[in-house]
Amino acid sequence: MQGRAFWLQTETFDLHKASKRSLIGCVYLSIYFTSHYRDEANPQLSEAASFFIGGCDKAVNSMKPGRVLIADDEIVIRMDLRTMLLDLGHEVIGEADNGETACYLARSLKPDLIILDIMMPKMDGLQAAAQINKERIAPVLLLTAYSEASMIEQATQAGVLAYLVKPFRKEELKPAIDIAIARYRELAALEGEVENLQDQIETRKLVGKAKAILMANHNLTEREAFRRLQAQSLTLNKSLREIAEAIILADELNVMNK
Repeated sequence: MQGRAFWLQTETFDLHKASKRSLIGCVYLSIYFTSHYRDEANPQLSEAASFFIGGCDKAVNSMKPGRVLIADDEIVIRMDLRTMLLDLGHEVIGEADNGETACYLARSLKPDLIILDIMMPKMDGLQAAAQINKERIAPVLLLTAYSEASMIEQATQAGVLAYLVKPFRKEELKPAIDIAIARYRELAALEGEVENLQDQIETRKLVGKAKAILMANHNLTEREAFRRLQAQSLTLNKSLREIAEAIILADELNVMNK
């Protein structure tokens, strides 16, 4: 096996669960088969794996070609990587030979994917990945000659979503790219859901406080207080949260003026 594709930030691989995850599950399984079942001694198993991967290609091909930034201090590696990416239909919008330049180009070019070598001068790939992840610029795919558990842990903490062990082939690069982009989109959607949930919880607290103020000041039941909030929201074309915040602010001002 010349190279292997790995995915990060997944505690265990559940074949049944992954198969239910539509595109992301299909990419997981594609990488799983690519990594584990390229077995020349077992042609039937290899043929089955190839058949599965071929079927997955139809799903992952729905991902549009991406704008990719690559960073490696070896020009030969960059040239080979550029050729592979172009063959896969991607556009290479920038190249860097060190981590600092990679971060600068990432901020200015806003790529869809950033591929970093782990060993680079000035700032290594892990440091650059951590900074890029902190700024939420783009998903990071890491290139490395190592696959030790400690390196995997560092890469995970840096926000790397996938990595490839050198040397690798174009057939291994494609699923690694797909999983990095898919995982990044999934995490972004999850962060959005968390923010919405936090906003809903905060809104519920504010509405509850506003209802209590109305109930105390106007001798209303909880239902009557809530209906008054709804009526004000419709009349003023404001959200319940904005109405609740206004009532709370007015009540605080009244307390201060007494």
